[in-house]
Amino acid sequence: MQFLSILLFYTIFYLVGRGIFIFVSKINNFKFEDNYKLFEIEIKYFYTVIALIFLGNFNFLINFFKPITNISTYFFICFFILFNLFKSFNFKKKYDILFSFLILFILSISTFNIGFQYDAGYYHLNFQNWIRSEKIIFGLSNLHTAHALSSINDYLSASFWVNGNFIYLHYQNLIFLTTFYSLLFRYLTGNSKRYKYGSLGVIIFALLDNFGVNGGRNGFLTIQGIGKPDVIFGIVFFLASIYIFFLHRRKSTVHEIIFLYVLVLYSFQLKQFGAVLLIYFFSVLYKLIKEKKLEIKNLLKPLLSLSLILFPWIIKGLILSGCLLFPLEFTCIDFTWYQENTALDYSTETARFNNAFYFDISFFNWLQSWLSVELNNTVAQNFLFSLLVIYISKNLLFKKLRSNNNSLSIEDIVYITLTIIVWIFGSPHPRFLFGFLTFVSFIIFATYENLEFRYIKYKKYLNLIFILFFTISVLLTPRISSYYSAIDQKFNIVRLNEPKVEFYNYYKSWVMPADGDQCWSNLNCLENYVQIEEKIKSGYKIFTIDN
Repeated sequence: MQFLSILLFYTIFYLVGRGIFIFVSKINNFKFEDNYKLFEIEIKYFYTVIALIFLGNFNFLINFFKPITNISTYFFICFFILFNLFKSFNFKKKYDILFSFLILFILSISTFNIGFQYDAGYYHLNFQNWIRSEKIIFGLSNLHTAHALSSINDYLSASFWVNGNFIYLHYQNLIFLTTFYSLLFRYLTGNSKRYKYGSLGVIIFALLDNFGVNGGRNGFLTIQGIGKPDVIFGIVFFLASIYIFFLHRRKSTVHEIIFLYVLVLYSFQLKQFGAVLLIYFFSVLYKLIKEKKLEIKNLLKPLLSLSLILFPWIIKGLILSGCLLFPLEFTCIDFTWYQENTALDYSTETARFNNAFYFDISFFNWLQSWLSVELNNTVAQNFLFSLLVIYISKNLLFKKLRSNNNSLSIEDIVYITLTIIVWIFGSPHPRFLFGFLTFVSFIIFATYENLEFRYIKYKKYLNLIFILFFTISVLLTPRISSYYSAIDQKFNIVRLNEPKVEFYNYYKSWVMPADGDQCWSNLNCLENYVQIEEKIKSGYKIFTIDN
């Protein structure tokens, strides 16, 4: 049964994540408890996500010295699961984990008609096969330029190639989505008003995603085909945003700030767009230190230690493409494996493809052009309508009791403005704003923490109403067609194989797709008509283009 497979996957990484927290608590000499809270929610809700974050970085680091194999993944899993033996389970609310299983079950319905997203065949699977077959390769982007954009999600996905079945790559998306909805449910039914009402805004936003122009789609998280990290990035971006938002509105512990920094760094590893979170995080941190609300001495060592991951991450980019931060041309160095203007050409092509703003036309002409794309127009209209509904709902259902300090600060305004600017000038596709748009729906409610439900005699039903909205939102996350597919397939185990593609010989042992531009996992496949020369130096492969 398919769900049992996903449940086993979830349980394994739940135990791995718990083991990681126990391991960290032992080496840092602090008391660990399952009910210890981060951001007013029990730490157990973050176990699975932390496990995947650590596994992705583990794979990334070992790839400097060896290929990523299933054996190394099994070692990682077994090592951290063993730490569960050092601490007995202590859950105050045992039904919480069962509710997470129920969310996982509903979301797993999407497995029955999931397929590959286009970029999976274009470069993701190809890159994953390279890091599974070889240690890091100098100039790998010469085979396919997009390899220079390798995400930490590719290093994580490389662990889930199992006997040619790629369905397990979808499981990691389900884990992040389950964590996202589990957190929302806990906040919705909890006592923290700052998170409770903000989460209500998100749930309304999620519901409205299913209605509107062209049948809906307002920028909320959606289940994508295998190969794209946009949903995972959106969830991490959203969580980091709301936790930074409250960082200077409530007293935060050192452990919360450290954990938050892990999320911020991971968002940057997923997409360079996550750099705006780094700016937001450190601007708020600076404000707290300046106002003497936070002592830097307790944070300096752990933050610097975590920041060390940025050094190999940037070096990785230099090795793969010759650029510290591809596709920023000014960060590129004239190594033998770097082709001049490759980064500039790629960034220009990508920006044009995604209809990014250039100063060669007026902003309003650009906006008109951007809105002429049906998807952009649909999302823009539905998003604005959703914001209006959320705002009206807040004022109809609640009344403000007294003033509070939750209004937008200068740091919040700069962050929101910077995010929009970077998006407009970079790649203004709606999928890159999943997390940001969800964050906006959250803060419409969250900026008014001191709210009171207007209809007092119905207040006892408030949580039931929240749960109803929540349940409908989760049920509508998988497509309706997924439910039909699950029934047709009788909930049996799903297998997703790589399609068979024909190639033709191009140069020496190098080939190109006979139709289209998807290399899939073929390691001899090239993106363009270039002549590749291979060298080996000190045990490392170097690919250069023979001009």
